Amino acid sequence: FPSHDSFLLFWGGLLFLSIVYASERASFADSAWQFFQKLNSERFIFPQQRYGVFWMAIPSWVFIKTGLPSIWQIYILSISYILAYFFIWWICYSPLKNKKAAWLVLLSLLLGTRQNFVHTSSETLQVLAFSALRYAVLQSELNFLTKGILSTLLLANTMMIHPIAVFVLGFVVISEIIRLPVQR
Repeated sequence: FPSHDSFLLFWGGLLFLSIVYASERASFADSAWQFFQKLNSERFIFPQQRYGVFWMAIPSWVFIKTGLPSIWQIYILSISYILAYFFIWWICYSPLKNKKAAWLVLLSLLLGTRQNFVHTSSETLQVLAFSALRYAVLQSELNFLTKGILSTLLLANTMMIHPIAVFVLGFVVISEIIRLPVQR
């Protein structure tokens, strides 16, 4: 398994790419429309009523309210998604000690690089990241009640991100059912 330093190098590279491709986010029609809608709105915006994207949109919304110039807003928006994915990866990797879930977050980012750097809110990749986090919680050493509460909260949040979540979470639930011991 690669060292912790090599993972940090990977994340540093993604952070650098998020700065390099920040202008790409603002030039793509869908993301430009969403960005300027957020910029000009008086309230918090949920694209297509997908309330689960709330966590990923907090940093950009906070900095929009500060009144920084648009170019800085674009950079903050671009960086915030990589930092959010890093935080999910770190929770899987370090506190929950689930390297499989951490790898899933990394692989979903690698396979969806275009989505991460072009779309302002890549809901399908957020679904994969939060599903990996839910898998890590279910596999963790946490007590039963804590697992149940965190798992339910992650399930609810993930379902509010995108309708495709039902399929991704279905695989996580089925894998957990298969792991249950057979009661006779």
